[in-house]
Amino acid sequence: RILTAKGKNTCSAFTVWQPKPAKKPCSAKASCQKCCACIESNCARSCKNTMSTILAVADTSVLINLIHSGCPAKIVSAAQISLCATDQVLKELKWIPAEFESIRRHIKSVTLSGNAHDRYMQIAQEQNKHSLDDGEATTLAYALERNLPVLMDDRKGLRACKREKVAFLTSVDVFRRALQGSLSRAVVADAVYRALQDGRMQVQPDDEKWVVRLIGKQRAKGCLSLPARLRNTL
Repeated sequence: RILTAKGKNTCSAFTVWQPKPAKKPCSAKASCQKCCACIESNCARSCKNTMSTILAVADTSVLINLIHSGCPAKIVSAAQISLCATDQVLKELKWIPAEFESIRRHIKSVTLSGNAHDRYMQIAQEQNKHSLDDGEATTLAYALERNLPVLMDDRKGLRACKREKVAFLTSVDVFRRALQGSLSRAVVADAVYRALQDGRMQVQPDDEKWVVRLIGKQRAKGCLSLPARLRNTL
């Protein structure tokens, strides 16, 4: 998805804030060749034949959802995402050691240094203003310095990504990529349901219909992490 100053469309491998209106996205009927060309210009939808591996900096919120999905390694592999996380984020996951081990070996630990640490200090000074925690601040700082997309769900963190013009994917984006990859619909549906139930995964408004269609209305009704206004309409 490309997020512009005027709104969103659903035609990209990940989300990125752009101060100017984006070009018209490729249509759903675009050929794989056209889709590949669009990916190179950051205006593409991922598909099985064109999806390339992404290196992304993961925040705690997305890692928790992956852990609670029950099959984090399968999801990450099918989504073709290489994970790295800051030392602070990995410390925040120590409270779930058994579950954490299921995905720990798939995460590269990174440390802030030099310019990235300076970025963190700048962001940290505004933490009270924007209510960012240390994990989100270090994740954003590292992504800014390395020009990498962020994996994040927290709304205040996503607002910070937009302010800093940092590309990002949410947990739902990761599960969607896994479905577009090698995993079956049933496997991804169960993983998303467990992330909603056990991980209390946040779902952005634009993704709510996709999630409901995937897991089904009956299961969606029982997911308290989904907004009440949505559950009351099912």
